[in-house]
Amino acid sequence: NTRILRILEQMPSLKRLHLTHRNWNIAPRDDEWEAVFRSPFLARIEELHLPDQLIGPAAAAHLARAPHMRQLVRLNLSGNRIGAAGAIELAQSVRLGNLIDLDLTGNRIRDTGLKALAQSPTLAHVRRLRLSENELGGPGVRALLESGCASLQQLTLGKNYIGNSTVTALVESELLGQLTHLELGEDLGNESLAALAATPCSGRLQELDLCSSRITDTGIVALAETQQLSSLRRLRIASSRVHEAGILTLLASPLGMRIRELELPLSQLGPTTVERLLAHPQLQNLRRFRVIVDASPEWRNELRRRHAPRLEY
Repeated sequence: NTRILRILEQMPSLKRLHLTHRNWNIAPRDDEWEAVFRSPFLARIEELHLPDQLIGPAAAAHLARAPHMRQLVRLNLSGNRIGAAGAIELAQSVRLGNLIDLDLTGNRIRDTGLKALAQSPTLAHVRRLRLSENELGGPGVRALLESGCASLQQLTLGKNYIGNSTVTALVESELLGQLTHLELGEDLGNESLAALAATPCSGRLQELDLCSSRITDTGIVALAETQQLSSLRRLRIASSRVHEAGILTLLASPLGMRIRELELPLSQLGPTTVERLLAHPQLQNLRRFRVIVDASPEWRNELRRRHAPRLEY
């Protein structure tokens, strides 16, 4: 904590602080975090990034009660251990009402923590909320949908198990009409994806992340046939159940013509099929194209040589 306090004192104009576990050999104790969060030098900090710090509920409570941190607009606590108790502390904070970006990825806040946040002023102005890998179920996400969250524009829910009925509730909610970025997890199946693609409320979506979903070619065809999703420009798909037919249908569709950044799973396809897909003319129009392949080093190098720099792996 002495090192952190010295940094804050020596850099009076500092507005963005990003600390990683590489900054020290031993993670700070809860009382050391308390000393940091009570520092008057935090009064000017607008962005605080503390990923993978093993911050627990007690340290999260010290952060939530920080007396000087009123300018904070971006807070990254991804990969910590704040749990539901830590999320409740953040929800009860009177200092975090200016947040516009909150990253709680991988914190096991569960439904109890999300319910508390959904009902609190902490999320009142949040535009980007990242909640992947939090052991969330349906009740927590439904509380978020019911809370309004009038400012929310980007929401990530990957690697949770919120249930088909909750996915349906999200698709039918007013919140969907606000979102420009949405990430959904394993609960998203073909029927839910078809409903998402068909609703006019999806018209603002610019980025759709389906990397942890269980969709098949049927879901991809529903995307290809939609008359909605007019703003979508970035699409990520990582389901191993998607095959060449579905990918070709998507690329030939009006939606496929609009996409500018695309991530596709190709590990389940053979080298001949991969080469055929990579030669598709629509892929030449992409600004960024990333494929997931299970390839030998030699073949990977050959793909990189022939398709770089446009192609990523």
